[in-house]
Amino acid sequence: MTVPELLNGLQQGEVHVWTTDLSPHASLAARAFLPEHERMRAERFLLPHVQAQYVGSRMLLRRALSAYAGGQPVHWLFGAEPAGRPVALNLPAEGHLLRFSLSHSADLAVCALAWGGELGIDVETAAPEGAEDDCEDAFTQRERANLQRDRQCSRPSRFLEYWTIKEAFLKAHGSGLAGGMNRVEVTLPVEGGLGVCFDGAELDASKWQIWLQEPTGGGRCAIVRRSVDGAGPLPHLYSMNSDNGSACTTWRLISTGAGAARPEI
Repeated sequence: MTVPELLNGLQQGEVHVWTTDLSPHASLAARAFLPEHERMRAERFLLPHVQAQYVGSRMLLRRALSAYAGGQPVHWLFGAEPAGRPVALNLPAEGHLLRFSLSHSADLAVCALAWGGELGIDVETAAPEGAEDDCEDAFTQRERANLQRDRQCSRPSRFLEYWTIKEAFLKAHGSGLAGGMNRVEVTLPVEGGLGVCFDGAELDASKWQIWLQEPTGGGRCAIVRRSVDGAGPLPHLYSMNSDNGSACTTWRLISTGAGAARPEI
């Protein structure tokens, strides 16, 4: 079996994003795709919506992996890297470069997949009341000043843009959230460059791509990819309720170009 056949149409440079509903009703059918140990873990969650989030997101990941690498969703085995990034332990040899990232918020789960490079996704459907004050330590001084200015200009979506980009980058980088989200600094909007720094170094626009999208119903979804093959097309969205994928025109690629005179990573 060749790599293109194995990956079922996922070409180099592409990012495919699978989505699913996480309502308690939808989670009933999703349980059939989970192994026994995950079904038992789901039963330990007392709140129905938390149980639905766990069941639905695990189903989404398992079905998405099977769509590209074959096999039954229930058979996937998972482990974690030292910083906590999840990995599939039993990918076939031809598919060892298949990358994935998973996120969920409220009743929406998203799973991004790409061939090679590094990948991270985060979705937040809404910012809780007072989130900017409660999460102040997650932002740098410049970010806090920008968020305060945007709040005065009635731009509450900027908080979600900053947050989702930060979390998606840390997933792609593999460093995890434990090191602190303020290691990532986002400056939007930008005139050239990616507008994102990590530990004071600006991301190299020839290696990193960042997309933003507004899911149906509001919020923000961010994808960060460190590519091995240059810039790729807009991410393609797939629903677990549909076999058709399409490039979502609402994805916004963060501008690239010559950034500030800072070291690049």
